[in-house]
Amino acid sequence: MSLTVLNLLGRGLDASALRQQTISNNIANAETPHYQSQRVVFEETLQAALNSSGVGSFQGKRTDPRHIEIGMTTQLPTPTIREVKTIQNNNENGVDLDYEMTSLARNSVWYNAIAQQMNHEFNQLKTVIKGRG
Repeated sequence: MSLTVLNLLGRGLDASALRQQTISNNIANAETPHYQSQRVVFEETLQAALNSSGVGSFQGKRTDPRHIEIGMTTQLPTPTIREVKTIQNNNENGVDLDYEMTSLARNSVWYNAIAQQMNHEFNQLKTVIKGRG
């Protein structure tokens, strides 16, 4: 376990929260004329960052040059929003409610899985700090 794992999990939670907000915004604008749905881009950029630097080769942040280096230097990607150009309705609205509701359910499962993993990581840290006794 390392702080890099916690940073990665934290970025995943950030992406999930942004995705929840984006999906909610899409659903709220399902009847707005000329509105185009938006998507959060994170997994692709994360995968590209992992592939470019070698899988699992993130570097721990050093606050002092005398600290031991952990992994390679790679910045974690930031989740971004992009607009999807589709037309679903006669008013040129691009929101597909079935797709948005499915995405909402998938995002909820993803968020819960990351939150459980983060809880596990913190419990391991707590065990290390307290010791076994």
